[in-house]
Amino acid sequence: MKRRRIDPGAHEYAVRMAQVLPPEDRRRLQLSYRMAFERMRAGRADGDNAATLGTVANIALVLAERTGNSDVGLAIVKTAQNALLHAANRKERLGLDHYTLAGPGISAVAKLLDLHDLQLEQHTARQFRDAIEEAARRVRAGDVLEVVTP
Repeated sequence: MKRRRIDPGAHEYAVRMAQVLPPEDRRRLQLSYRMAFERMRAGRADGDNAATLGTVANIALVLAERTGNSDVGLAIVKTAQNALLHAANRKERLGLDHYTLAGPGISAVAKLLDLHDLQLEQHTARQFRDAIEEAARRVRAGDVLEVVTP
Protein backbone atom coordinates (compact mmCIF):
# COMPACT_ATOMS: atom_id res chain seq x y z
CA MET A 1 0.00 0.00 0.00
CA LYS A 2 1.36 3.38 -1.02
CA ARG A 3 1.57 5.96 1.77
CA ARG A 4 0.37 9.47 1.06
CA ARG A 5 2.06 12.45 2.56
CA ILE A 6 -0.29 14.80 4.31
CA ASP A 7 0.24 18.52 4.07
CA PRO A 8 0.01 19.85 7.64
CA GLY A 9 -1.11 23.27 6.34
CA ALA A 10 -3.88 21.93 4.09
CA HIS A 11 -6.66 22.46 6.61
CA GLU A 12 -5.59 26.03 7.33
CA TYR A 13 -5.38 26.76 3.59
CA ALA A 14 -8.85 25.30 3.00
CA VAL A 15 -10.32 27.45 5.78
CA ARG A 16 -8.65 30.61 4.42
CA MET A 17 -9.92 29.92 0.90
CA ALA A 18 -13.48 29.54 2.20
CA GLN A 19 -13.43 33.01 3.79
CA VAL A 20 -13.64 36.47 2.28
CA LEU A 21 -10.32 38.23 1.87
CA PRO A 22 -9.05 39.91 5.02
CA PRO A 23 -9.56 43.70 5.12
CA GLU A 24 -5.84 44.43 4.67
CA ASP A 25 -5.72 42.33 1.47
CA ARG A 26 -8.86 44.02 0.15
CA ARG A 27 -7.39 47.47 0.83
CA ARG A 28 -4.18 46.58 -0.99
CA LEU A 29 -6.12 45.47 -4.08
CA GLN A 30 -8.44 48.47 -3.94
CA LEU A 31 -5.53 50.86 -3.69
CA SER A 32 -3.98 49.38 -6.82
CA TYR A 33 -7.04 49.72 -9.03
CA ARG A 34 -8.20 53.01 -7.53
CA MET A 35 -4.78 54.56 -8.24
CA ALA A 36 -4.91 53.24 -11.83
CA PHE A 37 -8.37 54.81 -12.20
CA GLU A 38 -7.22 58.17 -10.85
CA ARG A 39 -4.29 58.20 -13.26
CA MET A 40 -6.60 57.38 -16.17
CA ARG A 41 -9.11 59.99 -15.07
CA ALA A 42 -6.31 62.57 -15.00
CA GLY A 43 -5.07 61.51 -18.45
CA ARG A 44 -1.78 60.07 -17.13
CA ALA A 45 -2.46 56.33 -17.21
CA ASP A 46 0.21 54.09 -18.71
CA GLY A 47 -0.20 50.59 -20.09
CA ASP A 48 0.11 48.99 -16.67
CA ASN A 49 -2.72 51.18 -15.34
CA ALA A 50 -4.92 50.29 -18.31
CA ALA A 51 -4.11 46.59 -17.88
CA THR A 52 -4.99 46.79 -14.17
CA LEU A 53 -8.43 48.22 -14.97
CA GLY A 54 -8.95 45.70 -17.77
CA THR A 55 -8.12 42.87 -15.39
CA VAL A 56 -10.57 44.20 -12.80
CA ALA A 57 -13.26 44.34 -15.50
CA ASN A 58 -12.55 40.74 -16.55
CA ILE A 59 -12.66 39.40 -13.00
CA ALA A 60 -15.78 41.42 -12.18
CA LEU A 61 -17.44 40.04 -15.30
CA VAL A 62 -16.82 36.42 -14.27
CA LEU A 63 -18.02 37.07 -10.72
CA ALA A 64 -21.14 38.87 -11.99
CA GLU A 65 -21.94 35.96 -14.30
CA ARG A 66 -21.64 33.51 -11.43
CA THR A 67 -23.88 35.52 -9.11
CA GLY A 68 -27.62 35.08 -9.12
CA ASN A 69 -29.54 38.10 -10.45
CA SER A 70 -26.44 39.39 -12.21
CA ASP A 71 -28.09 41.59 -14.86
CA VAL A 72 -27.15 44.85 -13.15
CA GLY A 73 -23.58 43.72 -12.52
CA LEU A 74 -23.15 42.57 -16.11
CA ALA A 75 -24.47 45.88 -17.44
CA ILE A 76 -22.04 47.81 -15.23
CA VAL A 77 -19.09 45.69 -16.36
CA LYS A 78 -19.98 45.84 -20.07
CA THR A 79 -20.39 49.63 -19.95
CA ALA A 80 -17.02 50.00 -18.23
CA GLN A 81 -15.35 47.64 -20.69
CA ASN A 82 -16.66 49.77 -23.54
CA ALA A 83 -15.26 52.89 -21.86
CA LEU A 84 -11.85 51.24 -21.42
CA LEU A 85 -11.82 50.09 -25.05
CA HIS A 86 -12.77 53.60 -26.14
CA ALA A 87 -9.84 55.00 -24.12
CA ALA A 88 -7.44 52.50 -25.72
CA ASN A 89 -8.77 53.25 -29.21
CA ARG A 90 -8.54 57.00 -28.59
CA LYS A 91 -4.93 56.68 -27.42
CA GLU A 92 -4.04 54.73 -30.55
CA ARG A 93 -6.03 56.90 -32.98
CA LEU A 94 -4.63 60.18 -31.67
CA GLY A 95 -1.12 58.88 -30.98
CA LEU A 96 -1.30 59.85 -27.31
CA ASP A 97 1.30 58.79 -24.76
CA HIS A 98 -1.25 58.02 -22.06
CA TYR A 99 -4.73 56.59 -21.63
CA THR A 100 -7.51 58.88 -20.52
CA LEU A 101 -11.19 58.67 -19.62
CA ALA A 102 -13.67 61.46 -20.09
CA GLY A 103 -17.31 62.15 -19.24
CA PRO A 104 -19.42 58.99 -19.24
CA GLY A 105 -16.30 56.80 -19.26
CA ILE A 106 -15.26 58.14 -15.86
CA SER A 107 -18.68 57.36 -14.43
CA ALA A 108 -18.77 53.89 -16.02
CA VAL A 109 -15.39 52.83 -14.63
CA ALA A 110 -16.17 54.35 -11.22
CA LYS A 111 -19.31 52.18 -11.07
CA LEU A 112 -17.23 49.14 -12.06
CA LEU A 113 -14.81 49.78 -9.21
CA ASP A 114 -17.67 50.23 -6.74
CA LEU A 115 -19.10 46.90 -7.93
CA HIS A 116 -15.72 45.24 -7.55
CA ASP A 117 -15.38 46.66 -4.02
CA LEU A 118 -18.65 44.89 -3.16
CA GLN A 119 -17.44 41.71 -4.82
CA LEU A 120 -14.31 41.80 -2.66
CA GLU A 121 -16.51 41.97 0.44
CA GLN A 122 -18.91 39.23 -0.63
CA HIS A 123 -16.89 36.52 -2.38
CA THR A 124 -14.47 34.05 -0.87
CA ALA A 125 -10.80 33.78 -1.73
CA ARG A 126 -11.59 30.54 -3.60
CA GLN A 127 -14.24 32.28 -5.70
CA PHE A 128 -11.73 35.01 -6.56
CA ARG A 129 -9.04 32.49 -7.43
CA ASP A 130 -11.49 30.66 -9.69
CA ALA A 131 -12.63 33.94 -11.31
CA ILE A 132 -9.02 35.00 -11.94
CA GLU A 133 -8.25 31.67 -13.56
CA GLU A 134 -11.38 31.85 -15.72
CA ALA A 135 -10.67 35.46 -16.74
CA ALA A 136 -7.10 34.47 -17.72
CA ARG A 137 -8.43 31.54 -19.75
CA ARG A 138 -10.83 33.85 -21.57
CA VAL A 139 -8.09 36.38 -22.31
CA ARG A 140 -5.96 33.62 -23.83
CA ALA A 141 -8.96 32.59 -25.91
CA GLY A 142 -9.65 36.20 -26.90
CA ASP A 143 -13.08 36.22 -25.23
CA VAL A 144 -12.76 39.25 -22.94
CA LEU A 145 -11.22 42.68 -22.68
CA GLU A 146 -7.48 42.73 -23.12
CA VAL A 147 -5.77 46.11 -23.18
CA VAL A 148 -2.56 45.60 -25.09
CA THR A 149 0.21 47.70 -23.61
CA PRO A 150 2.90 49.16 -25.89
